[in-house]
Amino acid sequence: MRLGHCYRIAPIYPSIVAMVLVSIFSIVSNRNYQSEWLTPASTIFLDIIYAFFFVVIVCPLSLTIFLSRYEAIERNKTLNFLSWFLLPISFISVILIYQAK
Repeated sequence: MRLGHCYRIAPIYPSIVAMVLVSIFSIVSNRNYQSEWLTPASTIFLDIIYAFFFVVIVCPLSLTIFLSRYEAIERNKTLNFLSWFLLPISFISVILIYQAK
């Protein structure tokens, strides 16, 4: 399996699915939104924009997948795991910890 194919499977396709799911969730949860400052359409738009920026950040962080082309990293299970998950998971963890506070 080529690594470009793995990159499409690992971050790109899930990003497309995430954008669709965020759009659907935002439409359902914000259709009756009332505020002095924002309309329901603007909150839905902002949710989609935030999700897009999140995806734009996570996809380049997933470029470490290509480190697994090196034989030393491919043979070492720990380094192989880290090349696939370290940067994306660390960014997502920071966002989740920030939101939990």
